[in-house]
Parts: sequence; structure tokens; C-alpha cells
Amino acid sequence: MATFTSVLSAISTALGAIKSATSIPGINLLPYVSTVNSAVDTIQFAMEKGKSVATFVADFTETFATGLPSEDKLAALDAKIADLRAKVHAPLPAKEEGEDE
Repeated sequence: MATFTSVLSAISTALGAIKSATSIPGINLLPYVSTVNSAVDTIQFAMEKGKSVATFVADFTETFATGLPSEDKLAALDAKIADLRAKVHAPLPAKEEGEDE
């Protein structure tokens, strides 16, 4: 299970990578900031629902560990965010016969 500290560390890593690129002319940072925002929202919701996010947090950290990721790595992270979001928002299975509501 991801700890609060590991989540904050992952966010710090991503924001540090974005911050380091602010002085580079011509780089559009909006896609990176948008991805980080989506990741944080999804992690928060998943943790509130008691879902394990440890693997996702590790992938998130790894994506930004060496600075701004390539477009391919960012797209792969966006896909993982969508996958985690789908798992968290998945409807409960139908009640089985004789099961209380």
C-alpha cells in the first residue's frame, strides 16, 4: 500500500521535473501539469476508496524521475491514470441471490 509520504514524494518528483523545464523556451508544460493533476485526483480518490495505488505511484515517480518524460511516456502514464480511474469507478457486481442489500 502506498503511504502518504510516498505519494507526496511522487508528486514532488513530478513537480520538480516540471519546474526544472520552466526556463527552457518553447516547451509547452500544460500537458505535463494536466497529467500530474489527473494523477493526483485519481490517487486521492483511489486512496479514499481503500484501493491500492502503490504500483501506480511507482510508475508515476519513474515517469518523471529523469526530468520531463517523452510524449510516449506521458501518454503511457495517461493510459495508466485512465485504467486506475476505471478500476476505482467500476460499478459493484450485482447482488447474488439471498444477499442482503
